[in-house]
Amino acid sequence: MERRSFIIAFGGLCGLLWLFAAHGPSFAGEFPKPGKDDRCPVCGMFVYKYPKWAAGFVLQSGARFFHCCPKCLLHNLHNVPKYQPGQTRENVRGIWVTEYYTTKQTDAHEVLFVVGTTLVGPMGLDLIPVRGETAAQTLKEDYQGEFILTLDEVTAEMLDKVRKGKLKRN
Repeated sequence: MERRSFIIAFGGLCGLLWLFAAHGPSFAGEFPKPGKDDRCPVCGMFVYKYPKWAAGFVLQSGARFFHCCPKCLLHNLHNVPKYQPGQTRENVRGIWVTEYYTTKQTDAHEVLFVVGTTLVGPMGLDLIPVRGETAAQTLKEDYQGEFILTLDEVTAEMLDKVRKGKLKRN
């Protein structure tokens, strides 16, 4: 009887671990690719036309949202109920961006965003995602960037300034 209880408990623990991996805060596996009909929920652009700038997130429900650039993604993340009615930021399961130097989809928590550069994306000046402090410093110097932020440091107020072309942080 003890062996059977152990097997049941072990199976339950494995099931819980699987649920956390599948529905936890990070995104396991490959990030989804936008199709030809996927439009940015913020600006309406067709995302597939800008693969070097594409970004997106997946909700816990499995719904996927693609963005033409990091700026639109970050704006959407600060306004989830506006663009995905009935949802909140807490329902976001995985967030990805296209890393500038490698053009590979990367977890947005694993990059730094260089703000105020001279680089222009599909929606004009943008926040440029790069992996690592050295790459961020290099990009900042090469393209006259103003400052470097993590995903969690990007505030709605600061993002509004970036969207309006007022790039310096106060």
